[in-house]
Amino acid sequence: MPTQHLAGLAWQVCEAAGEDVLVPREKIMGDIGATYNQFTRLKAYIWDFIAREKGKVFIAFRGAYIVTTDPAKVAENIKWKLTRIRTELKRMLTGSIEPFGDQVAQYEVLKLYQDDISYMLRQAERMELAARGLPEPVKIPQRKRPTKSRRR
Repeated sequence: MPTQHLAGLAWQVCEAAGEDVLVPREKIMGDIGATYNQFTRLKAYIWDFIAREKGKVFIAFRGAYIVTTDPAKVAENIKWKLTRIRTELKRMLTGSIEPFGDQVAQYEVLKLYQDDISYMLRQAERMELAARGLPEPVKIPQRKRPTKSRRR
């Protein structure tokens, strides 16, 4: 079955559950008849295409999924993802580059990676510090445009 079709079905399962319900991966897979590999591909398709098209966010959290427009949930999810990315970046430095010690300077590509990963870590820390001072996201009500009355 095509990824696009399964992605649409998975989106429908999550959307039907409502914005406050995390739908377990197993339920989605069972409801749409997808294998684990198909599910992995359909998630990417949802993030790359369907979410933008529908104007909603597809969030993965601890093996469960939700479709939402709640900025607080989105902000929390982004914070969680950035923490994971930062952890991976640190591991790249400590496990793959730092073992070379001073010899890193002899390998141009490793020095480049070291500098760029260090920069990314500083930016991630800056974002985290900035986010701590922000209030929880609140949706700003849209002003309604006055309608012109027609006189005949």
